Order: sequence, then structure tokens, then C-alpha cells
Amino acid sequence: MIFQCNTGKTVGKKIWTGEIRLLVHTPCHYEAVITARGTSFHVIAGKYQNGNYLCVPNMDLGCELSHFSDTFWNAERIRQHLGNPVDVESLVCGIKALCNYDEVI
Repeated sequence: MIFQCNTGKTVGKKIWTGEIRLLVHTPCHYEAVITARGTSFHVIAGKYQNGNYLCVPNMDLGCELSHFSDTFWNAERIRQHLGNPVDVESLVCGIKALCNYDEVI
């Protein structure tokens, strides 16, 4: 699946594409590889008792998320763990694309 990312800014807005390779999809979680701008993230994202979560095991990243389509809030959460703003936006846009893949979660 191909998706679009952007910086969200009106002035100096940058747009790039990313790709999602879905590995596992259950009613409770997704496991996928999100690739954009030369960086790949092996992600596990899903629903648990208190809401949604994201884990990127090979980067020691784990955090709660809002709804997968809430890019602003999710970017704030992920930004606490990743310093590169392009990687943050790539992950947020990839997660939103997963949500659009199937509204199960």
C-alpha cells in the first residue's frame, strides 16, 4: 500500500510517499513495515484496554496513541521518542493509512 506524507505546514510544505507492507492483521492489532524517505519501521499497532498503542521494537519505541487518524496528537506522542521530524511524520501518516486500510481497530 502506498501513502502520502507531508509536513503539514502551508509555507514550505514538503510531500513524500511511503509504503506499507502489511504482515499481520487481526481484530486487535496490525503488524507492518512502514518505509518512507529511506527509513523502515517495523511497527505493531493496535488496541488495548485503555485505547490504542504503537510499538517499534527495533527502536525501543512504545507509546499510547489516539485514534489512528489523529495525526496531531499521535505526532506529539511519537515526537517524544524520535528526534527526526521526517520520521515522525512518516510514522504518523503510515499509521493513518493503516486505519484507512480497515476500520476494524
